[in-house]
Amino acid sequence: MKSVQELQTIAQQVRRDILRMTTAAKSGHPGGSLGTTDWFVAMQFNILKQDPAAFTMDVTPPVYEKPTAEIYINNSDTEERIEAGDEVSLFAMVAVDERTAPYTLTWMDQKHNVLETETYESADDIDYFFMTTAEPTTSTDYYFTVTDAAGQSCTMSVRAIVEGDLQVATFEDLYVDPEDGFWMGDFSKGYDKGGEGTTFVSGSFRFSNYADDTWAGEPTTPYWGNYAYSQTTTNTFETYIIDQFNNAVGGGVDNSETFLVAYPQGGTIDVINNEDGAVIPGMYITNNAWVVDAILHGDGMSTIDGTAAGESTGNVGFQTGDWFKLTISADNGNSIEYYLADYQSADESAHYYVNDWRWIDLSSLGTVKSLSFFLTSSRRNSWGMTTPAFFCLDNIGAENPNANSITTRINQIPDSENAEGIYSIDGKVLTRGSKQKGVQIVRMKDGSVRKVVR
Repeated sequence: MKSVQELQTIAQQVRRDILRMTTAAKSGHPGGSLGTTDWFVAMQFNILKQDPAAFTMDVTPPVYEKPTAEIYINNSDTEERIEAGDEVSLFAMVAVDERTAPYTLTWMDQKHNVLETETYESADDIDYFFMTTAEPTTSTDYYFTVTDAAGQSCTMSVRAIVEGDLQVATFEDLYVDPEDGFWMGDFSKGYDKGGEGTTFVSGSFRFSNYADDTWAGEPTTPYWGNYAYSQTTTNTFETYIIDQFNNAVGGGVDNSETFLVAYPQGGTIDVINNEDGAVIPGMYITNNAWVVDAILHGDGMSTIDGTAAGESTGNVGFQTGDWFKLTISADNGNSIEYYLADYQSADESAHYYVNDWRWIDLSSLGTVKSLSFFLTSSRRNSWGMTTPAFFCLDNIGAENPNANSITTRINQIPDSENAEGIYSIDGKVLTRGSKQKGVQIVRMKDGSVRKVVR
């Protein structure tokens, strides 16, 4: 039994709770509840006979409200264009369930370096704005996360786009979960869930991506398209789920950690440092490990021209006449082609597939705003190409590593019989016997470019 004073204290607390609930809900009529509070308190604590041990009704666990947030970079809730080294302000406003304290609020960059973090013991303690500042030197995404004691969280991002000189996309500024070794995309923004995919940035470039783990609303093996990034160091292919993120080298250019994996599905790589575009010097490419496995051992699906109907030659590696080609197209209509594997020559000693990092010249595309990629192969069946439609790239925007080498005579070019084309400085095609004086550009079959002075 409770004393009258104890009952009065309980009733006062109940009335406070009634007012808090109706105020928070912005709805309800508290008069009736307030008027019957004394009666219900007396019934609950002094009159009703209850046996907790005999109470058998299943109790539904409480449903907590998930934290939500609004975030800004300067005055924008999406992205802000700045000059390198300019300071940006990052703001977050959160809404949390008062029952799920404490709450941890964190700002970090896209490499997951923490810029600001704080834990609050109650909702009332959280500042109206949780903010920090940063001085990005290259385009980057900033992430804000709020997590509560119930294990619920909300993560959002904003982007700083750095204008000015073109900066190389090395992908070393991107975070990769060490347990996975690669990033294939954000499933929460997948097409099957009604999303539009996502993008990420490195250097002066933006890369499109989509990924999902459901199909027609049902769980399925995760899938993705366009561009992902990886830190795997294995250069072999055995299992699709993991080894599709391996390349033929086993790491990035010059033993760097992170490289791009491309599975072109119509997505683009966009230049973002200048709204009018830029001339991209070049980039490094190599084959995906899955492609190398198909070249050497067959893809399990293809047929070769001239075989009997229905006869599979998919378990046969590339033969004389086979090829695998990458076409790089710019938004201005220009394009270049590059063979990632070429077995077309009758001379088997000339057959090759790319298994190292090759720099290719993109400057002939001119000023571009975006690039798209398309892969074709001699290996096909009735459904289309059967060579895996993957390749890997790194350091997009990189200058020619041999840019300072100038050859003084065309016949002094090492391996000159592998010269694919000769051009004047203004892009005109020249014949090998041309007597035109000045600087000439020689494109080699391996994708490298030489300068010649006559």
